[in-house]
Amino acid sequence: TIIIDLLPFTSSSSSSSSSSLSNNSKVQDLYTGYWENIIYAYPADVIKFVCYEALTSSSNTGTSTKVDPLSSAIYGALSTAIAQFVTTPLDVVRNRIMANSTTTATVTSTNDIFSNDKSNNKNIMKNSKRSSQITTAQTESLDSNDNFNLRTYVNTLQSLAKEEGFNGLFAGATPRVGKAFLSGAIQFATYEGTKEKILNSFRS
Repeated sequence: TIIIDLLPFTSSSSSSSSSSLSNNSKVQDLYTGYWENIIYAYPADVIKFVCYEALTSSSNTGTSTKVDPLSSAIYGALSTAIAQFVTTPLDVVRNRIMANSTTTATVTSTNDIFSNDKSNNKNIMKNSKRSSQITTAQTESLDSNDNFNLRTYVNTLQSLAKEEGFNGLFAGATPRVGKAFLSGAIQFATYEGTKEKILNSFRS
């Protein structure tokens, strides 16, 4: 990661820096990591619903497909936890690419703002040296046009697995699974309850 020193600002320099940041910002910066998020989100949702359908199907011994709220909450919690654990490496890569992109943009903007300020040249040089701490695979994931590149995404994933192993690929898996239990229970209990009310409205 890159640590940027907090530089002193006067009231005039604060306003000028804000305008510079606004002028340099791009609409596409608002969607940084969009495709990385898609690559993570779709597999997670597919795995979650496949697991949920498998659990509910195995529990229904009769012809009825209705699932009671408690069962739907339990099955939903388990399904979401499984999906979040399996897709943890995709989430780790997504977060790292987005963080590197944001940090690179911040360093660039900072250098632009203070390029004419001789008193801050030493700080800028320090920030430039610190930027070398980003790994080659992670840096390559950001091409010249900030476009998504599947090859560099895969390279980043491979580099993560090679350099940090299982612990790196599944960093933060425990809190993600814990959160998934709660969110999955609420989501599927609400889903089954809403579905049942809609079906009953059509039947009546």
